[in-house]
Parts: sequence; structure tokens; C-alpha cells
Amino acid sequence: MARQGGSYAFLNDQLSTVDKAGLLRTVPLLSDISDDYLLAIARHGKDVRVNPGDVLVREGDAGNDLMLLLEGTAEVRKGGQSLNRMGAGDYFGEISLLDGQPRSADVVATSPARVLILDHASFDQVMASEPTLARKLVLNLCRMIRGGAAPEVAEA
Repeated sequence: MARQGGSYAFLNDQLSTVDKAGLLRTVPLLSDISDDYLLAIARHGKDVRVNPGDVLVREGDAGNDLMLLLEGTAEVRKGGQSLNRMGAGDYFGEISLLDGQPRSADVVATSPARVLILDHASFDQVMASEPTLARKLVLNLCRMIRGGAAPEVAEA
């Protein structure tokens, strides 16, 4: 997993649960989620700060987490080739989280970044309680299958 910390100013700050929930509200996938569930995700999610070049997800590894890019940028790579660039508000890891198969690509930080990692149990709880989230995930996966990644979605 990625190194934490670094010499970047924003990476060293600790976010409150409310601040994390505010950042989560900017993630299109979570835009319709109730404030209570956003706060629950913020409480249960692991806040990780990474440096450029850190591998967030490695192709072939087990996928038990959904990762939300709160700040910074990252790139999806398969076989060393760039497939997609992501920025704040994008998420990845949903495919492996849903189907239980290994990660389908690498995701590498391309700038200092902050990622919130949501474990499988927390993700399942939110999915069961927030049907709009499940629908958005399915629609975004359909867009990927039909013609490439939607702006708010990246496969990993």
C-alpha cells in the first residue's frame, strides 16, 4: 500500500469527520446519500495520504475496498499503459468489491493525494440502506461497458 505523510502541506492535516463528509459530498456517486450515511462513511472510512508514484491498487491483488479520491490525481494503468486519469471526486475498486475477483488494473497516484478507503462491510451496509447508490453504481458500470469510463468512474 501507499506511504503516508510526505512533504506536501495538505497531506499533513487531519480532517474531522465533518470535513471528510464534506469532501465525500463532492463525489458524484455519493451526491444523493443522506447526511447521516455520509457521516457514517467518513467515520468508518480510512483516510490515507499518498505521494506521487504510490501504487494505490495493484492489478491481480484481492479487492476488498472501495477507494474514493478526495484530493489529488491518479492514473489507471493496465500492462503499463494508461487507461484513465482520475481527480478529486472519482472512485475506484468497485468492480472487485462487487464481484470478488482480483483487481483489474493498477491505480497510481500522479500527485499528492488523499484517499478514503471504505471496507467491504461498511460498503455493503451503505448499499443496503441507500438504494440510489446501488443504482448509480450499476449505471456507471453500464456506461463503462458500452463506451469507456464515465467522467466520474474509473475501473480498477
